[in-house]
Amino acid sequence: MNKVSEEQLGLARQAILHFGNLSYDRATWERLLTNPSFQPHGCLLDILGVNVSDGSREQIALDIASDLRIRFPEFTRGAAAWKRKDWSNNVVDHVLLAILESIERAIARPRLAVKTLELAYEPSEFPQTSGWMPWRLFRNRFPVSRRPGLYILAYSDGAPEQTVDPLSDKVIYIGIAEDQSTGTRLSQFENSALGKTGHSAGWTFRLELLQKYYDNNAELLRGFHNLYCSWLEVTDGKPRDIERQLIHDYRSKWGARPFLNRQD
Repeated sequence: MNKVSEEQLGLARQAILHFGNLSYDRATWERLLTNPSFQPHGCLLDILGVNVSDGSREQIALDIASDLRIRFPEFTRGAAAWKRKDWSNNVVDHVLLAILESIERAIARPRLAVKTLELAYEPSEFPQTSGWMPWRLFRNRFPVSRRPGLYILAYSDGAPEQTVDPLSDKVIYIGIAEDQSTGTRLSQFENSALGKTGHSAGWTFRLELLQKYYDNNAELLRGFHNLYCSWLEVTDGKPRDIERQLIHDYRSKWGARPFLNRQD
């Protein structure tokens, strides 16, 4: 990363201050970092002159966002906590310094080690008419719906209860497939978790839950052994409306969204 000028730092501070004035549901680190139309001067990666290839820009942004969620956990504790946050100059400078440090780490982080990995699970004809399917039995995706619908991911040391409760504390993601099949969307999740792109929750899963396995590609696959999925074709109503209601209900019960859901 090139040396940042005082003018760039000033514009970055204005962008961060605008970020702090957003509503909680709109204030996601990814928007601040990569949305070119972010007000008032564009996104931070552009303001700060971060020049990377298109293929790694999204990955770098997700790395930085993950770092920031760890550094500033109070920013993800609900709308009430967000409103109480005092966005003084000191806070803005603290956030900016954390972002600059995260950018340096993200750019330096190796990205090719698992690019061509494939999951080594044996194909299975395991039927999923109801309940959870272990991801390791989900290799060939033959039983997965070829229609749009709703899908739910759970992370558990042991199998969750067979009856799927979308508000269980084991649930880490509630998602939908609208313009593509559910199987395709779940494939994108897996590919992103293995180091590619296409599903932001898959990349966050990689950063947050697979990071300890990075040094050993074979061990990396073990992170999927605690992952379970379930899906439902939506034929009555809109998948998006159902997804939003479930995330709302989950947050009402637990005080936060599912771990991998970054917005409603």
